[in-house]
Amino acid sequence: MKIIKGLPPAPIDKETVALDVETFGQTSDKLHRPTGSFACLSIAARSYGDKVYQIYDHNDVKKVLNIAKKGEWAFHNSLYDIRQLMRYSKRRPLIPIWDTLIIDRLLYGGLYSTFSLGDLSRRHLQKKMDKDVRDDFSSLTEMTPGMREYAARDVARLLDIVDAQKANMDDGSQKIYDLIDQPAIWAILDMPPVKVDVDAWLKLSEKHAHEASIIETDLGTNVKSNPQVLKLVQAQTGIVMKNTQRKTLDSHLNDHPVFQAIIDGRMYRDAVSRYGEKWVNKHVEDDGMVYSNWGVIGAATGRMKSSDPNLQQIPSRRLPIFRQMFVSKYGGKMVIADVSQQEPRITAYETQDPGLIKAIHAKEDLHLYVTRQIYGDDTIKKSDPRRSNGKDINLGLTYGLTPHGLAARTDMNEQEAEILVNAYFQRFPHVRQWMERQRQIANRRNYVTTANGRRGWVNMYDKHWQNNVINMPIQGGAADHTKLSLVLAKEMAKDDGLDFDICLVIHDELVADAPTGTVVGWKKIMRDAFTEAADQLYPDIPFVTDVVSGDSWGAK
Repeated sequence: MKIIKGLPPAPIDKETVALDVETFGQTSDKLHRPTGSFACLSIAARSYGDKVYQIYDHNDVKKVLNIAKKGEWAFHNSLYDIRQLMRYSKRRPLIPIWDTLIIDRLLYGGLYSTFSLGDLSRRHLQKKMDKDVRDDFSSLTEMTPGMREYAARDVARLLDIVDAQKANMDDGSQKIYDLIDQPAIWAILDMPPVKVDVDAWLKLSEKHAHEASIIETDLGTNVKSNPQVLKLVQAQTGIVMKNTQRKTLDSHLNDHPVFQAIIDGRMYRDAVSRYGEKWVNKHVEDDGMVYSNWGVIGAATGRMKSSDPNLQQIPSRRLPIFRQMFVSKYGGKMVIADVSQQEPRITAYETQDPGLIKAIHAKEDLHLYVTRQIYGDDTIKKSDPRRSNGKDINLGLTYGLTPHGLAARTDMNEQEAEILVNAYFQRFPHVRQWMERQRQIANRRNYVTTANGRRGWVNMYDKHWQNNVINMPIQGGAADHTKLSLVLAKEMAKDDGLDFDICLVIHDELVADAPTGTVVGWKKIMRDAFTEAADQLYPDIPFVTDVVSGDSWGAK
């Protein structure tokens, strides 16, 4: 390998050009917020032979991108590199982009858990990468010979990994990458931050601390102390518990009020710990903005990730008030769109069960429809408590819910739960048949796919593997739908002359921070995006999108 200082020659048309940016002084905990100063850009291509070109002046970045514009650009974690490159050039890299991080998650999601460049080197090339020099970039401000060698070796190895991945790329993964994950790179790069009402957030934290204090004073116990809680429960109820896990506490809710008090006390204590003043100091910038590190793939199912902070874990059920803390930075409205019963609709498409498909086309409430079917009672209304049992079965069976598990979640006993589960499969036999096929497929090839080809590997030694092979296509299919909706919303906003204002992606939900005068437009865009994405991925299955707007994310 020869390192050439200076601009590279033009690559052959459409050949892969590997690019890797190194930065001095970049803080490691906020890689999605570019800091530090330019160290070098390394460039490699097959037509360059054994030469790796490097530039050390950020003023040359624009020149390199112009020279390489006819190539297919390859990065490992393109979101990082492109953000850095955009600091020095207004020219955006053009698709096609080959991101080895995303591609490996596509090819081997569920099989491997780590996806660094070193991991890929060992996996595809059987070569270990020495990363000892990497730390020098955080402490030095001038390139040493060792640092130049390190940067050149990284980009040369990246080029080899691209070749290895292309040799293993299957049609389904290529389709998902081209249609969804590659364009999602650009959507994420354009996602704006979201604003937090800091004063209201801190007051809420004080309130939670006060509520926790009242409960603990009344109980005379530290609710976070397992020994103290076990002793309290036995003293007040006579019940001897082996642990104080949430599932155990839930199972005794009807036995004594102390169990609900313990759960509530822990909830408030956890809220203060996880989402108190420390959260604000760490994640909220001086202008009240929160910049989450969004990623194209964060789980084996293909769901997007959010970290530093993880906005997908903001409490929504027991403490929905947290969502009221997220407000419009424009003084406009937050527009929230989510898919009604997304996963049951995907289940209907995957299984092609006539009963489920008929109900969807009849615009039935699927949970109510299933409830009526399993109880054999068409008079059951939405307000009937039995609908909750139908919903648990409708959602839970594709996650491996058993009669025992259903009984634990409801007031029914295990025998009653078994009757309902059997009734479900009698009414919807194609679901059971599909579930059996999934397990057979996993046994044969050790992975399953979504309806559109996203692959999920299965650990056959995991005791939950039979549930995982059912869950992956459904949850992965939902991830495909939401992510494609994000991509299409970006395109529609551009066509309508609107800035891209979607700031949150929460599983089946998109949230836009809409300036005054754009709320109607954003409502239409988000509804149309979800509908078009469903038409592309799940033809002939109607999807329904609920869209609301209000002063905060909590308007939903």
